[in-house]
Amino acid sequence: MNKALAATIRFLNAALALLIIIGCAAAGTTISSYLQTLGVNVSVGSATLIGLFFGFIIATALCGILAIFIEIRSELILIRKFLEENLIQKRIEN
Repeated sequence: MNKALAATIRFLNAALALLIIIGCAAAGTTISSYLQTLGVNVSVGSATLIGLFFGFIIATALCGILAIFIEIRSELILIRKFLEENLIQKRIEN
């Protein structure tokens, strides 16, 4: 159950990061269209790239923290297995 939940959270975290990046790119495109109607000369491509840039920053900040916690969980599981194996070997030797 724990492994399935961790795998699901890992997948949802990646999907959320992708959604944030795509959403920011779409927002950049929409904002450039809006600015062009106001008379500001902004190309769609540059606004989309700016949106992608900010999307990467936001996704890294939000989803990166969750990814760190997921990796910490994985490392703690490995440490626990290592300690259990060493404890069993020491009990066998004594």
